[in-house]
Amino acid sequence: MLSSRRKLVVGLPLLISLLALPAFSAQVTQVKSNKVMIDNQGDDLQVGQEYYLVNGETKKVGLVQISIVKNGKAIAVITKGKSAGKESLQLNPGSTAAISEDVDPVVASDASPGKVYRYGSKKVSVVLNLFSNSMTAKEADKTSPTPNIEDVSMKGSSFGITGVLDMPLNGWFTLRGTAGYEPFKASGTAYNPTSCDNQSSANCTAEMTYLSFGAYGRFDFYKSKAILGWGAVGGTMKLPMSKTSTALKTDDIKMTATYGFALGMDYFINHKYFIPVSIEQQVFMPSDTVKASIMAIRFGVGMAL
Repeated sequence: MLSSRRKLVVGLPLLISLLALPAFSAQVTQVKSNKVMIDNQGDDLQVGQEYYLVNGETKKVGLVQISIVKNGKAIAVITKGKSAGKESLQLNPGSTAAISEDVDPVVASDASPGKVYRYGSKKVSVVLNLFSNSMTAKEADKTSPTPNIEDVSMKGSSFGITGVLDMPLNGWFTLRGTAGYEPFKASGTAYNPTSCDNQSSANCTAEMTYLSFGAYGRFDFYKSKAILGWGAVGGTMKLPMSKTSTALKTDDIKMTATYGFALGMDYFINHKYFIPVSIEQQVFMPSDTVKASIMAIRFGVGMAL
């Protein structure tokens, strides 16, 4: 008898607290991947709060966390369970309005509680490239019997365009893939008058148009209300689509690779669109006769998915 009374004393406050949970009329209207769209229906949903998904049989089938609230609608990330698309919401009594970085890839704006910047979401962007190109090639003139050999320095600039896909793995590390049209153009003058162009000229040139594919590891080291600062290391494979040169044998210009690092920032215009800006140093795999590098300034427009 005493044991039963103790159970009643312990269980009664818990039952009262559960019954006292606020009732919400907000309802899930759409499911996409691990996210749900919610019709607030007048409820005061807040970014970072957790809600149980309750089906028509009043059973809890999942747990979600609010990531975006705007114009009477909300988007939430499913952290447990699953949604069939018609559940109502019930507040998790242990939930707060603070965003958990492990659950939802967003950061709230202090100026506008309903607007968030989705730093941790997958992102795509298109960037324009300004390349500063450098090359040093060993050239031999037609002096007989022993040719004069010199290192000819060449420089130039070119423009390109690149597509970028960022796939975050956690709150600070992102895998980045790139694909782009990236020309290389450089020229210089040899000291010896017959060092280039089949030993007939001092004018040394190299012009290649590359189709470039890159893979990077990106480290996000700074986050504010609208800015994400990052650094990246990685490499690219470059396939020559066209090539002309008086400094190199065109038959020797084949698929090549670069390695390098980048430093940049994403400036978020709103919760979806951003402006990426970066500076990148690429170094070509060297050979016995040629060394080359690229300094790239990239800027464009991007979208969080």
